[in-house]
Amino acid sequence: MHQVSVKFPGMIVKGISYNEKEPAAKALLESCKGVKGRFDDIKLGEYMGFKTSLGYDSFNQQVNLLIRGELTYKIELGTDALGNITRINNALEKMPERLENIKTNLENVNKQIEAAKLELKNPFEHEKELSEMEERLAALDAELNVDNDGLEINNEIGNHDEESRDDEDIDQDYGGEKGNDEEYQEDGNIIPAKEKPSILDKIHNFDGNKKSADTEKHKKVEQAI
Repeated sequence: MHQVSVKFPGMIVKGISYNEKEPAAKALLESCKGVKGRFDDIKLGEYMGFKTSLGYDSFNQQVNLLIRGELTYKIELGTDALGNITRINNALEKMPERLENIKTNLENVNKQIEAAKLELKNPFEHEKELSEMEERLAALDAELNVDNDGLEINNEIGNHDEESRDDEDIDQDYGGEKGNDEEYQEDGNIIPAKEKPSILDKIHNFDGNKKSADTEKHKKVEQAI
């Protein structure tokens, strides 16, 4: 039994019509040589009612045949001239199958859209809990803001009181009146600032006076005995 070959439908390459497969395949392969490195598609011709062009995928370094109808289909081409014709025919034969797959996917997407629309109409299952949590969160935010404001006010008052006490302590150390850089008053006498005793000197003097007073007290007790 002899195998019946399908008649070649013809191909237009660069304005030239080819009725035989082999010359058409060679013309197609020759056209691929000028595609490498091009960023724009090169118009090629026509095959089985489809407009054709060549494109280059720089990432994969691959020459592709683009078949354009209502949509565009990409077919990878190789270095075998007749093999390229076989690839093109196989891709075209699978188009009805691809069309059915696309229709099925589209139908599934439409069903999902309708289901989503129905879901949007249903009330939120946890609406009450969400509202309560939002109210609680708002209340906590308000409490935190009040606490922060009160803390800032207390800190300001505390700092002011400490500054006031420091000023009073300085006044008491220097006879109730603040001295200037040149002099200060103590027991009604004006003393130059350079002779002004430090706080540490006052503490030492106080300890010394206390010890002297204790010594005198013990002497008086001994004499009484």
